[in-house]
Amino acid sequence: MKKKEKNGFTLVEILVAVAIISSLSFAIILNIRAGTNEQAILRSAQKFAFNLRKAQNLALSPQRGVNTVCYYGVNIQNSTQYSIYYHEDANPNCPGSLNHYAAGDNKIETITLDGGVEFANAVNQDVAFETPEPLTYFFGVLNFPSTAITLRLASNPAITKNIIINRFGNVEIK
Repeated sequence: MKKKEKNGFTLVEILVAVAIISSLSFAIILNIRAGTNEQAILRSAQKFAFNLRKAQNLALSPQRGVNTVCYYGVNIQNSTQYSIYYHEDANPNCPGSLNHYAAGDNKIETITLDGGVEFANAVNQDVAFETPEPLTYFFGVLNFPSTAITLRLASNPAITKNIIINRFGNVEIK
């Protein structure tokens, strides 16, 4: 009696192969999505740090115009938006200056964080740089040692980036 030759795969072998390929594809797609989210938070942290440095550089730049610019700053308006602003005064000594954002200050630009990224702990916070030194103020306070502004993913609050600002105006991302 002759044995029948086997020319192909059984149904069980095909199902096992499809299951393995499906699970590997699912794992790869999840990792790609996680990497995209981490890139969004890193991009937002870098952009926020860049805008802090922009306000600081504006405070160092020569002043033009009729009124004196007393300080430039970055104000966090809500969990996803912040603005770069400046305060000017007709008096060159800037008497009564609050050194933080107040109604009537001039907004240069309003920035929205990348989708899915939000401020964790800093709503209504403010960093200002007094001209021309620039001295650094955190919500109007001059001699704070340092402060951290935290960005996080709305979908996964465990994924964060901290922007550290010290009293000398040094900005770093951790």
